[in-house]
Amino acid sequence: VAYENLDLHAGGGGAPLPPPRLDPVASAERVALRRRGGYCFVLVDAFAALLTSLGFVVSLHTAGVGESPLAAEKWGNHIVLLVHLGERRFVSDVGLGDGPLRPFELREHAWEEDGYAFRLEATGASTWHFTHHPLGSFRGFDFCLSSSAASAREFGEYHAFYWSHPDSPYRVSGPVLQRVTPERGVLTLRCCTLRRVHPGLPAGSTTIAVAASADEWLALVREHFCMPLIDSPPEQQTSLWLSAKTKHDAWLAQERGREAP
Repeated sequence: VAYENLDLHAGGGGAPLPPPRLDPVASAERVALRRRGGYCFVLVDAFAALLTSLGFVVSLHTAGVGESPLAAEKWGNHIVLLVHLGERRFVSDVGLGDGPLRPFELREHAWEEDGYAFRLEATGASTWHFTHHPLGSFRGFDFCLSSSAASAREFGEYHAFYWSHPDSPYRVSGPVLQRVTPERGVLTLRCCTLRRVHPGLPAGSTTIAVAASADEWLALVREHFCMPLIDSPPEQQTSLWLSAKTKHDAWLAQERGREAP
């Protein structure tokens, strides 16, 4: 399932569509029936519903992406899912974009996964910090076990900010999709450029393709992120392409300006 923000750029002129409801059934239907992804609140909401339906005991906790110690205003910008297996607890975070692919136990340790190095450490009586690999798109995140949430709805304020505020990183970035793959590393389509990131690559990453048309861009979304956009009518697909192309062209102009003497 892709980590993606396409609906934030699919409206007329690249405006956001109405935000998805933070509701377990709605989130699960978005993934299973519409074959879409989302960001942390939506994906964790859907996964928690799946695990619960299968009989697993789970809990949701307030978290924040950023450097530790986390700034107060960043608490609540992320949600962490814990799976309880007897006396053991596992972080199963499907809402990170390029984070670990597999669950990891809630205990202080460092580990490697497909070439990526991660670390988890306790920072207080009920707080923990996850440190990402240097190639990751974020430094890490903090989470607090004393802040159990009844559902993802409790994160509605940050959800609204992410979706509609002009300073939201999901609005500023343009259309972005990410998917963690075993052994190949992370695939990221940022606007028009598809890249593969992996510690085993000489420079840590390589460009796979640059979309030059709407058809090429939609093919990358479909083939590399398993998203046929069956729920997006042609006008929304056109808005997505124009948003990606506009952001890509602005980035190219900025790069050329840096290279000019």
